[in-house]
Amino acid sequence: MSATRLAAGSHVVAPAEDQTDAVPGRRSGVLAALSVAILVAALSFIPVLRTPTFYLWDDSAAVFIPTWRAAGQELLAGQWPVLRPDFWMGGNWAAEAQFGFWNPVNLLLMMGVALIPNLAVGAHLVKLAFQLLLALGAFTLAREYGAKPGLAAAVSIALPFAGFTLYYDAATWVAGLMAAAWTPWFWWAIRRFGRGAANPLVPFAFGYLLMTNGNPYGALSAVIVLACVAFEFLLAKDFRAVGGLVAVGALVGATALVAYLPLVLSSSVGWRNTFGLITNDGSLVPNLTQLAASSTPSAMPFMQLWAGQRATTPITYAAWFLLPLLPWLDWGALRTRARGWAALLAFFGIYLMLTLGPSNLWLFRWPVRLLEYVWLA
Repeated sequence: MSATRLAAGSHVVAPAEDQTDAVPGRRSGVLAALSVAILVAALSFIPVLRTPTFYLWDDSAAVFIPTWRAAGQELLAGQWPVLRPDFWMGGNWAAEAQFGFWNPVNLLLMMGVALIPNLAVGAHLVKLAFQLLLALGAFTLAREYGAKPGLAAAVSIALPFAGFTLYYDAATWVAGLMAAAWTPWFWWAIRRFGRGAANPLVPFAFGYLLMTNGNPYGALSAVIVLACVAFEFLLAKDFRAVGGLVAVGALVGATALVAYLPLVLSSSVGWRNTFGLITNDGSLVPNLTQLAASSTPSAMPFMQLWAGQRATTPITYAAWFLLPLLPWLDWGALRTRARGWAALLAFFGIYLMLTLGPSNLWLFRWPVRLLEYVWLA
């Protein structure tokens, strides 16, 4: 689809460079992106100043980073990491989807961790890499939807340091951070492909990286992104674009076999707690009242954790400027641009419902994990 066609007959919002002078817009965008990278890198060091092992905590310390280091050592020795009996229950690496052994970016980071003698430093660099990917991906996606560089930068800098993202995914559950980091890149690529501005190999590559990071929340976000972007083009009556999205989506979906088929085939000799298709014990389920404090970094919401513990971090915090700016927004713009923002609105609505939903939905548990996707939208 050409830019002329977009302007003439489509309700799909064109990116900022299609709406203004391309050269100055591109230059300001590059400078803003560099500012995002520099500030995110600098801010990531603040928690380490007080707690040197901030990024090496819980699952990261017990499982992820040590395993990545061992796998990286094998890769550097010219061996493909498949099975490690000395790791006992966690030694069937071929079936451990969560480590992302089929993801080339993960493999490079594993070798990097193996070269760093201090695990805390290695963990920080791994988390920083995905913090940068998340921020720059959000910036790029915002620009794709026509946001000005400064506003896109402000939002994208805040995302890696939202409460749950920083204190849970960055500090402990790095697989969740990886899934969140690749999501905006896949969204950007698949939308550009739909507009006719990108080769289908681009969304396929980002879709593969999203799928093979090994976290099921990444697979979920891939499906939701595809559905929402297809809905956006469907409203624009661009059926050719929708057909292309379905084709690329099918190819991306097929890559799930690479990451998850070994896990499925070996599930009969493994175990995981199951509580039924849909259950709700209230664990890590935020409510609207707690989300209303998303601009208060000191708010410690009363949320049921493990064994009835109370949250001791601002788990529902998003950005200090989010709620204060709401009254100043031009809400009337929604009437004229709702179709162009259809994917954004649908993505936000779906994830908000899932975040407020039951604590266990099939293999997805603890809905607070979905907050970072709400904040992305």
